[in-house]
Amino acid sequence: MIYVLDDIYKVDQHHKVDHTGPLIDLLQSHWPDGFPGPSSAIYVNNQLLPVEDYDYDVSTSDTVVIMPSIPAGLEASTILLLVQIAVLLLSVAYALLTMPKQKQRSK
Repeated sequence: MIYVLDDIYKVDQHHKVDHTGPLIDLLQSHWPDGFPGPSSAIYVNNQLLPVEDYDYDVSTSDTVVIMPSIPAGLEASTILLLVQIAVLLLSVAYALLTMPKQKQRSK
């Protein structure tokens, strides 16, 4: 699953994108002129993806977090911590939303 965090301080205000295949195809369709902010980051399975690897082939088992605009001055360790928190929160929310409902027992 791909999550786009437009504001890294508001991880609950993300949107999901269903995409498998080369990541660069998604990036070119959503941001043809590049990312809007002074800095950006893409993490795949909690690992920072270097720009030269943006042709990464996304599979259904991957968790991708795209942050198109990162405020200047944030250190890489802070960004990684925020990504890990975001992935945790998104994973819990997804698990809760897709959990099968239990049938109530009649008395």
